[in-house]
Amino acid sequence: ELIKKTNITEAHAVFLNRGSDTTNLVYGLNLRKHYGDLNLVANLENPDLRQTFITAGIRHVVSNNEITAKLVASYMFEPDVAEFTENILSYIEHDDDHDLKQYRVTASAPFHDVRFGDAFMEIKRKLNCIVVGLARSAPEGRELIKTPPDDLIIHEGDYLIVLVNGKNLRGLQSMLGVSEGYTG
Repeated sequence: ELIKKTNITEAHAVFLNRGSDTTNLVYGLNLRKHYGDLNLVANLENPDLRQTFITAGIRHVVSNNEITAKLVASYMFEPDVAEFTENILSYIEHDDDHDLKQYRVTASAPFHDVRFGDAFMEIKRKLNCIVVGLARSAPEGRELIKTPPDDLIIHEGDYLIVLVNGKNLRGLQSMLGVSEGYTG
C-alpha cells in the first residue's frame, strides 16, 4: 500500500538498498512481479551475485567494494587518473568542475544521422566538451560504445556521453536541445 502511494510506476528508477543482498534481491523480485518493467538499480555487497541480480531483472548493479578497490588501486599506481576519476564522479557545482553526462539524441538534434567524428569535433571546437562514448539500444539491452570510431553514424535514440565542465553545461544542453539523463 505504501509503495502504491509513492507513484512507483512513474519513477525513473528505483534504487534497492535495503541492507543485505538477499533482502535487495527479494525486494527486487517482488517489485518486478507487481510492477513489471521498472528500472531497478541495486546496491550489492557480494560482487559474485552480480549475474544473479541481472538475471532477476535488476538492470544496474552497483558494488561499493569493487568501485572502492578500483579507485584505491588507481591512487596507488596512477594517482592523477584517480584524482581525475574522483573529480568526474562528483556533481558540478562550479564552472571548473567536470562531470560525465549523457544526452539523448532526438530527431531534431543537430547530430542526428551525423558521423560521430564530426559531432565530436564540433562539440569540442564550440564548447570544449569531449564526447567519450555513445550508448544505444541493442537486442540484448543496451550497448555502450567507448570512444566510438569517427565513421559511426549517430541515430535518433542514441545517447552521447560527454565530459563537460560547469562553464559549458548550459551551452551543451542548448546545443543538443535536451536536458541530461536517461529517458528510457
